[in-house]
Amino acid sequence: MRASLTRNTPRSSEQETEAGFASEEFVASNVDECSGKRRVVISRLEPAIEGGHFAVKRIIGDEVKICALIFADGHDVLSAVVKYRHANETQWTEGPLVEKPNDVWVGNFFVRRLGTYFYTVEAWVDEFGTWSRNLAKKLEAGMDVGTELKEGAALISRLREKDEFLEGLAAQLRSKSRSQREKVELARDPEVARQMEQRSQRAYATLLEPELEIRVDPRLARFGAWYEMFPVRCCLPRAHPPDRNFVSQRPEWQPGGGPRWPGQSMGNW
Repeated sequence: MRASLTRNTPRSSEQETEAGFASEEFVASNVDECSGKRRVVISRLEPAIEGGHFAVKRIIGDEVKICALIFADGHDVLSAVVKYRHANETQWTEGPLVEKPNDVWVGNFFVRRLGTYFYTVEAWVDEFGTWSRNLAKKLEAGMDVGTELKEGAALISRLREKDEFLEGLAAQLRSKSRSQREKVELARDPEVARQMEQRSQRAYATLLEPELEIRVDPRLARFGAWYEMFPVRCCLPRAHPPDRNFVSQRPEWQPGGGPRWPGQSMGNW
């Protein structure tokens, strides 16, 4: 599923924010949300400048920290990844996003080449994760989970790309030689969860579009400057206005005393 960026609040002059969310809010809205199948919403992707109207800048080798609000109706488990690629590449590279409190998801990637990078976020409802979480809760509550185990085996069997791992997992969930607790522990095993996430079909996933842009500069760009001295930074403590104080220390820059700054009127000082 592909989603588009829609503006919820007026534009602001506020620049890129790293620790928090920008003043603008952009939401990934479902193209066919009337179908009721695509349920995940992606909002406030950061870093971004003016909601993605301008490219974010980084230095080669920098870590790009991703933050977004991702949520859906109900209480199903969600999964999300950050997708990024260099402008010269056609294939996306993915990195996991980790859920934090209040629907906040965070992740990161590194920019290791000069030029332009593109990045976006994709999120979907994790059917296997939702099933295994509810399965463990019912077992801890003392309920019989025989039916739920059969549902899990059927869920695995519905995956399009079947392999030895999936067939073995489904067989173990159907096995009568294992106790229900052993089967639940198998379903909740972190390695099983990782393998299932790699094989996820991402049905009705939400993809944030258009992707945002990062411009990667050389290391020297971090230290370069067009000036050597800036009056506002060089004034004496508590002096006001700073320009007058600065010029008073440079007689050759006072009216009639030497060259003037381009575009400046010394008589107004």
